[in-house]
Amino acid sequence: MESTLVIGRSTLGIRLGAVVVGAVLVALAAQVAVPLPGTPVPMTLQPMAVLLVGGLLGARLGALSMILFDDGCVGVAGVHADGAAVGVRPAAWADGWVSARVSDRGVGGGSLC
Repeated sequence: MESTLVIGRSTLGIRLGAVVVGAVLVALAAQVAVPLPGTPVPMTLQPMAVLLVGGLLGARLGALSMILFDDGCVGVAGVHADGAAVGVRPAAWADGWVSARVSDRGVGGGSLC
């Protein structure tokens, strides 16, 4: 069973709730746009939220949360883009995988140390 920073060994309901909260967090972070000087394209907080969810939930639950985010946000204006569908799932999985390996080695303890 996957050991993570926040959830650890817990019930299925808590894990499911964490996956849903992770997807909602990424959807809300995608709505926050920070204008950048010199470019018409604003920066959103979505990439930071994806890495936060991946680091907190671990590889499998983080990727599952991003699958829920991708499938739940189809057709919602301003949230979902084609490029995000390709990147958020592997990004959350990779961040969760690295966080688990770092905490297993005792080097810093993961994403939120």
